[in-house]
Amino acid sequence: MFQLNDKVFFSARSAHFVIFFTLILLFIALFAIFFVPLNKSVEFTGGAIFDVIFFDDTNIKSFTESSKYEIVSVNDPHYIIKVSSSHPFDITAISNDILQFAKIESSSIVAPSMTTSLIKKSLFAVIFSVIVVFIYIFLRFNVYYSLGAIMTIIHDTILSFAFVKITHIEFSISTIAALLTLIGYSINDTVIIYDKIRSNLTLKSDFTDVIGKSIKDTLPRTIGTSLTTILAILPVIFFTTGSIQDFCKIVVFGIIIGTFSSISVSALFLVPFKDKIINILKFRKTLPQ
Repeated sequence: MFQLNDKVFFSARSAHFVIFFTLILLFIALFAIFFVPLNKSVEFTGGAIFDVIFFDDTNIKSFTESSKYEIVSVNDPHYIIKVSSSHPFDITAISNDILQFAKIESSSIVAPSMTTSLIKKSLFAVIFSVIVVFIYIFLRFNVYYSLGAIMTIIHDTILSFAFVKITHIEFSISTIAALLTLIGYSINDTVIIYDKIRSNLTLKSDFTDVIGKSIKDTLPRTIGTSLTTILAILPVIFFTTGSIQDFCKIVVFGIIIGTFSSISVSALFLVPFKDKIINILKFRKTLPQ
């Protein structure tokens, strides 16, 4: 039977290519983050949300063509109309416009002060999750693995956020939930390959060979898990709309990026610290079992 050599997965040439490709992706992502405008939802800009029932399909088409408001199908015949405060904001005039085409079931106003609080809480959620991940990886492995995990999270978050901006996906609570989901998924892939590296590493082994063997051992499982998850999510993308569809798009993109980063960032990050990791291993060997 044909056996793949560990060097196929980790050689100087392949490592340089992966690093170069990763840097290109990060450059494109950072360019998008700084120069592509973010499509903020009402939750972040302030505005009004209306739950409506259109009189008929003709009214839906007429309203869509005559207004600049966002219309999201929730559950036929219910639709959600979102009006950002960036538009000329007169709640009475907006309501009168909508009433020409639909019946308003309910409405709510999101104040700018609420959006500021929401942004702070969202940032806190992301920072808190990163700190928890760092502590978990540190306790399970060591500080260098923790730093590699954090770098992987930063890499995946930057690329996923750039994807949101490039595709003009609405940045909402669902988007933040998707990014937090990706942090968990990314760490799962990272822990798998780190666990394999640790189990393969001995005092006499060559560190780069261990990296190659660990990637070879975990890659089929990682790809299989990712493909299974993506196949389960794709129907939701094709047959739904609105925030649920956007959530799933981000998750699918993040899964693909997370699978790639488990090799390009997580594993390769450890190489410059191989001597220190070996020294930690030697120290632990001296401790009483």
